[in-house]
Parts: sequence; C-alpha cells; structure tokens
Amino acid sequence: MTQDRQKIINCNIHDYIEIACMYSFEIELSLNDGTNTIGRAVTTIIQTDSETQTNTGKAEYLVLQSEKERKNVLLSSIKKMRAITVNPHFDIITF
Repeated sequence: MTQDRQKIINCNIHDYIEIACMYSFEIELSLNDGTNTIGRAVTTIIQTDSETQTNTGKAEYLVLQSEKERKNVLLSSIKKMRAITVNPHFDIITF
C-alpha cells in the first residue's frame, strides 16, 4: 500500500468535503504533487482492489465534475481545498 493511500483524512476536514459535495460547490484543489484541479464537488466514493485493479486495499476519492470531464481525486493526495463558490462554511481548508 502506498503512503498516500494509507493516510486517513481527519474527520473535521472530511466534513468540509461533504459540505462541498452537498451544496455542489465549485472548488480548486491543490494536490501534493504540485498540480491544481478545478471542478464542482459531486460526491465521495470508496474504491476497492477489484475496482482499481491494484493490490492496495480501499481508497477514498472526491468526484469532481469539470466542463470537460468527471475525475476521481484521491482524498489523501489533496493538500488544500479552496471554495470558488462563495459560501458561509469555508474559504480555504488545509489538509
């Protein structure tokens, strides 16, 4: 299992991810590899070995919908989440 896939997200940070999904916020994610991605938060999913064709167990992903594509972002790969949608819940969350 890779280190990123083993990392457990703090519960209070997970709450912000759920809020972003519940209200379909547009967000910008800064990832640990230095890349950024923007999209509308859709839901979270857990994929197992049989779905990912790997031997690493389960991993949780945030599903983002952009204008061009839908992508799954590994939660443990997120460094920072910034709300583009103005809201009363959060602006920037650092993981």
